[in-house]
Amino acid sequence: MDEDSESYRAKKQKVLDTKAEMTLGSLANSGHVVEPGVGSKGNISSSSVIPTHNEQKYDRQLRLWASSGQQALQDSHVLLIGASATGCEVAKNLILAGIGRLTVLDDSLVTDEDVQTNFFLNGDGDVGKRKSDCVVPLLNELNPDITCTSVSNNNSNSIEIKDLNLSQFNLIVASGLGPSHLMILNSELRQLNIPLIVVDSIGFYGYLRLCLAPSHEIVETHPDSLVDLRVDSPWPELVEHAKKYQDLDKFTSVEIDHIPFIVILINALDEWNKIHITPPSSYEEKSNFKKFIMDIARNRADTATAPDYENFEEAVASVYKLFQSSQTLPSELKRVLYDAKTTSEFNKSPFWTVAAAVRIFYEQPDVDGKPRRQLPLTGVLPDMKSSTDWFVALQQVYRDKSELDIAEIRSIITNLWTSSPTEHENNLLHLSDEYITTFCKNARYIRVVSGSPLEYATAGIDTQSIDPDDLHIYLAIRAYKLFLESTSNTSPPSGDEDLTEQLNAVTSQLSNTPTDAITKSTDVLNEILRAAGELYNSASFMGGIGAQEAIKIITHQYVPLNNTLVYDGITSRIGTFYL
Repeated sequence: MDEDSESYRAKKQKVLDTKAEMTLGSLANSGHVVEPGVGSKGNISSSSVIPTHNEQKYDRQLRLWASSGQQALQDSHVLLIGASATGCEVAKNLILAGIGRLTVLDDSLVTDEDVQTNFFLNGDGDVGKRKSDCVVPLLNELNPDITCTSVSNNNSNSIEIKDLNLSQFNLIVASGLGPSHLMILNSELRQLNIPLIVVDSIGFYGYLRLCLAPSHEIVETHPDSLVDLRVDSPWPELVEHAKKYQDLDKFTSVEIDHIPFIVILINALDEWNKIHITPPSSYEEKSNFKKFIMDIARNRADTATAPDYENFEEAVASVYKLFQSSQTLPSELKRVLYDAKTTSEFNKSPFWTVAAAVRIFYEQPDVDGKPRRQLPLTGVLPDMKSSTDWFVALQQVYRDKSELDIAEIRSIITNLWTSSPTEHENNLLHLSDEYITTFCKNARYIRVVSGSPLEYATAGIDTQSIDPDDLHIYLAIRAYKLFLESTSNTSPPSGDEDLTEQLNAVTSQLSNTPTDAITKSTDVLNEILRAAGELYNSASFMGGIGAQEAIKIITHQYVPLNNTLVYDGITSRIGTFYL
C-alpha cells in the first residue's frame, strides 16, 4: 500500500506540473490580456482576464456550446442554395450565431410574391433582379464579423454546381429545390462527407430533412449530468479518504451533519458487509440498508431526539447508485468503442483516435490483474450538503483520479501513434489536450449518427412506424414538389386535378398504404393550394429549426434529429420520423 501510495503521489505531481505548464501556455497564446497580479505560486486571479470581443458578443450562446463550439461556427463555411424566405431565415439565424462565411446561390429572379414574404428583399425595387444579389447586402448587415457573398450560376435550380468547389463548404442548406436536383446534389455531397439540410415551408406546412455524412461523430451530447460517483467500485484513494470519517464518535453532531453523502454511502456499505458478509441484493435487504444508514445517524446523535440529518437523507436517496454498475457500457457507446474504425481509422480522425484509446483503457488490466472495465472518471460531483472544506477535499480526490485517467489516455494515444510517425505529426495539429479531456469527460455519452442518403422512392417507407398525421403531410409535400418539378413550375398550380394524380402515384408506391392516406393528404394539398406559396410565419419557424440543426451539425454538439421533420402550422405541432 505504501509503494502504491508513493507511485500514486508521483503520478499525481507529474500530472499537476504538466497541467500548470499547459494552463500558463494556453493563457499566453489565447489572446487574453492578463494583467499583473500573479501570486507567489503562479496563481492567476480570474478577475485579471479581460473577455475578448467574441466572448462579450456571444456570451449567451457560449453557455450552450462553449468556446469550442463557437470556434467551430467561426471556422465554418455554409452554402445556401435557394434564397427563399425559409432559406434566408436559416441564413439569418446562422449569421447571428456567428458562422464564419455564408455563400448564397440562387439565380432566379425576384417576383412580387417573393417581396411579400421575404424580409431580405428591398421592396419592389428588387423585382426582376437576381435573388441572391438582392438578399446578400441585407444579410451582411446582420453581423459585421461575417462574410456573406453571392455566387453566379446559370440557374441554381438546374444544379449545375460542378464549377463550385463543394469541398470548401462544411454544410449545404437547400431550400426550394426540386427532388431530382436534390438527389444529384446529395449524391455528390455524400462522396465528400458533407452534410445537407433540406428545408422548405409551403403555406402552413413545413418540411426538413437531414442528410448527414455516413458517420457523424458527437462528443458533447450535453446529457443532464456528467456526474460519475463510482461508489459501486471505489478506487483505493477514495476508500482511504472515506475512512477519515468512519469513526463518527470523534465528530460533533454539527460536524456529522456536514459529512458528504458519498462518504456516508461507502462507509455504510463497508459496515453492512462486516455484519452481513454480502452487499444487499433483494428489495427487502435494500430497504433494510436504508434504515441501517439512518440508524447510524441516530446512534451518533447528541440528544435523545435525533435531528434529521440532510446528508444522511441524501445518502438514502442515492442508495440505488451502489447497485448500478459503472462497468456496464451504454449500447450507443459500446457500438462506438467496438466499431472497426477504432482499429482501421484511428490515425485518420481525432474522434476515432481517442475512441480507440478509451477502448484500450477500458480493457486494460487493473492492479489486481483483472480487466479494468471502467471509463475515465469525469471528476464531476453534484451539489450536496457538506462543509466547504470537506466538499473541496472530496472534490480534489475525484479530480486527481480524473486527471490520472486522462493522462493515461494521452499515453495510450502516444503509443498508438508510434507505429506511424507521419500521420502522428498530422494528427497533433488537430488533437489537442482540450479535445482529449472533453472526450474523456463525455465518454459515456458520445454518439455516432449514421446519415442516410436522400431517397424519393416511397416503396421503402415503413408506414407503421410513422404517425399517420405526419405521414399525410409528408406525402402531400412530396407530391406537391414532384408536380412542380414535372411541370417546370416554380409557383403553386391553380387547380388540383393533376396534383391528385401525382399524389396517387406517390401513395401507390407505399408497401402499406393507410386506408385514409389519399383523403387526408388531399386535405393537406388543398391547404397548400389555398396558401399559395410561402407564408412568413411558417418560413420563420422552419428557419429557426433549420438553423438549430445546422449548429448541432457544425459544432458536433447535441444530437441532431433523426432524420425527417414535418410541421403543421394549423394544429401547431411538429412530428419527427426516420426515412
